[in-house]
Amino acid sequence: MPSNMCCGGMGYLRVWSSTLSTLYRTSTVGLEVGGAFSDEFYPGRGVRQGDPLLPLIFNLMNEILPVVPEQVKYNMLGHNINALAFADDLVLVAAMREGAQRSLDRVVAALLDFGLELAPAKCAAFSLVPSGKVKKMKVLSDPQFAAGGCAVPQLGVLQTIRYLGV
Repeated sequence: MPSNMCCGGMGYLRVWSSTLSTLYRTSTVGLEVGGAFSDEFYPGRGVRQGDPLLPLIFNLMNEILPVVPEQVKYNMLGHNINALAFADDLVLVAAMREGAQRSLDRVVAALLDFGLELAPAKCAAFSLVPSGKVKKMKVLSDPQFAAGGCAVPQLGVLQTIRYLGV
């Protein structure tokens, strides 16, 4: 067994990440609409619905979550949380902007270790800050965060995003 493989954990994912990356980068797909077939094309990025490799890819979350700093957290109903995860979806949570950016930076670096990157079109930030004089919260609409050198779109009060299909 190679020295970088780990019997009890997901260390084997590092061994396969290059192979999986090549597989996804070089695979082609075609579409059938009404009996007519399209030319094959490279999907470019993303995991295909129903892909048999999904469980392996989802296990990457077990490698990604530990890089989120424990000190970066938000107290929600008496529980300190720093991330919410389901399958390949991840929500980073923090009480301070600097902590949220630090968590994001670490997640981006961990993904790069596996040859992966965030899908900017599927990323968004939502920031609430105290508005001291009126003792209410306000929503920031200017970009607050960057991932891999790209600004993360900031959601305003009238914008929505789909999370887990909702």
